[in-house]
Amino acid sequence: MSDPGQQAPPPTTRHRISTLLLVGNPYDAFLLEDAGFRAEGQASPEDAPSFELVRSGKKALRRLEEGGFDMVIIDIMLPDMPGTELAAKVGRLYPDLPTTVITSNTDLGGSTAQTGDEQIPDLFIWYGAPELLRALVKLKEDEINAPSLARDQHSLVILLVEDEPNFYSHFVPMLYERIRESSIELLPRSRRPSSPWAIIDSRPLVLLRRNFEDACEVLYDYQMQVMALITDMRFPVGEKLRGDAGLRLLYRARSINGHLPVAVHSREKDNKKAVNEAKAKFFWKDSSKLLTSLDHFLLEFCGFGPFVFRWPAGERYGVARNLRELHQLIKTVPDVVFEYHALHFDFSSWLAVHGYLHLAHQVRDLRIRAAEPRQDVIRLLADELEGNGH
Repeated sequence: MSDPGQQAPPPTTRHRISTLLLVGNPYDAFLLEDAGFRAEGQASPEDAPSFELVRSGKKALRRLEEGGFDMVIIDIMLPDMPGTELAAKVGRLYPDLPTTVITSNTDLGGSTAQTGDEQIPDLFIWYGAPELLRALVKLKEDEINAPSLARDQHSLVILLVEDEPNFYSHFVPMLYERIRESSIELLPRSRRPSSPWAIIDSRPLVLLRRNFEDACEVLYDYQMQVMALITDMRFPVGEKLRGDAGLRLLYRARSINGHLPVAVHSREKDNKKAVNEAKAKFFWKDSSKLLTSLDHFLLEFCGFGPFVFRWPAGERYGVARNLRELHQLIKTVPDVVFEYHALHFDFSSWLAVHGYLHLAHQVRDLRIRAAEPRQDVIRLLADELEGNGH
């Protein structure tokens, strides 16, 4: 059992994207400034990445030779070459440099998006919302930092499996906004950051995968640290589109964690029965309420928002809106209610989402090792409340 008095490990050094090269036009630069990035030479906002604009692929390659950039964002329409061609060249020359292609052309954003016979690498559809541009940076940072943070800080992972840019370009920004809101909602209003870049380090990471094999690699690498799976039903398996890929992945994930929250979205409503039989949530992909439904899934099953105590059959027992209320209710809920949430790792997921990452790891560890898990959880929460003056 973890020592309840154990101190959190020293913070792992995080890779930050602080400078990026924008390959596009002045309007693209305006959009980045509007999203809160710092233009070249500007001193504020201090916590935002800075960017430099070049307008052609050739200039971008010359500038990259000089170094100094952590990321490249490329408009798909360039005067001297397609943005996809430039992205491919950057990938060959600088394989460790995060590179993203953006476009407003939704025709390119369908499943397995392709230009001719060449698949577009890391394509995002620009809908005009500034949240997307900030999410691109956070997604790349999570990708780079995930191995060390999962190992050293016990960070949890939300796995999103989707090969359709039109969808993930909407959902990824919404997911990061939900993470940001939840990570600061327990802070006093006077201490809540106003900057859109302020997202605390002790939060779940987001990993986006576009095929079955890469998604399985995440499941095997992070095991019980995957806190939720959100997946399409149809995506590539062995380079071929499979209409049952999401169901295959669901069962693969449940073989590792039998209580993992899983949401499956599909255009074929006939898939609903198989998904529900697997005790996962099904959402129709063409519904106008899809994003709202997925947001509700995050709130209801993944620890975002208040903690809702439920009987195993699903009826609500009580609600905790902060750490102190969670502590008090855990003392009084019936055993069957406590055991239901402990079995599903609900306490640790809620703590992780709300910024108590080290405490979340201790609580998650207790479920397996503790003889009296309820009393140990109560003691851990009491120590946190006393130590931080809640």
